Amino acid sequence: MRLAFAIEGTPRPALYWDYFRVPVSASRPRTEIVFDEAYLDEVPPMANPHTAQLMVAQCERIRAERLHRTGVAARVRAYLLDQSSLDLTLEEIAERLHYAPRTLRRHLEHEGTTFRAVLAEVRRGVAENLLRDPAVPRYEIARRLGYREWSSLARARRRWQAGAAPSPE
Repeated sequence: MRLAFAIEGTPRPALYWDYFRVPVSASRPRTEIVFDEAYLDEVPPMANPHTAQLMVAQCERIRAERLHRTGVAARVRAYLLDQSSLDLTLEEIAERLHYAPRTLRRHLEHEGTTFRAVLAEVRRGVAENLLRDPAVPRYEIARRLGYREWSSLARARRRWQAGAAPSPE
């Protein structure tokens, strides 16, 4: 690691050395802290695996939301949300949105996602909403999400909670 300052002369170099124990330079184009690449692979001494897992999940959720607010993925999502059952294939969605299946797949890949990922995201969101309502029967929730039976939905929910990629059922 080293420190670089975009100022003339290093103010009190001993202070920086005492605190950081790294080389300090001045008169640089910008102020920066430069870490060795290997440092980024080290596990922090107070690291918490559970917190790290939560943060990764949160980052993935934010990334997915931002990727899918516009473009083809947003059109696919909106179409799926309007359906009474999510038991649809990429080919069916492509036809209804007036795309060739390969073109739809290519557009989604360009946006950093896949049809399966969008479908899983929509299923998960719809599931969360339906499961909050105790008046909706289990079999109806499973049918609405495109599953033939409740046990398939239960397995999907376990995958979602574990953060695993969904598999088709």
